[in-house]
Amino acid sequence: VDIDWEYPAADGAVPSADTPADAANYVQLLKDLRAGMDWLGAKTGKHYRLSSAIAATKGKLDLIDWTEASKYMDRMYVMTYDLYGAW
Repeated sequence: VDIDWEYPAADGAVPSADTPADAANYVQLLKDLRAGMDWLGAKTGKHYRLSSAIAATKGKLDLIDWTEASKYMDRMYVMTYDLYGAW
């Protein structure tokens, strides 16, 4: 499962829907998914991968507790394409 939440607590697709609590909600989502995937893995004998696309800018990165979030993910993919564009 790959999570692409742009961007928890930081001017996402619908800025009026963002709340500061989304930073903690993002980590909780990862934690809950990891628990469910590990439970399923124990039943099937498989490891299910959890990854997330993450921001490339410091301001957005600073909002998330990455020490905690990284406990639940196998991989993180930095959206470096956010750093360059036609704008």
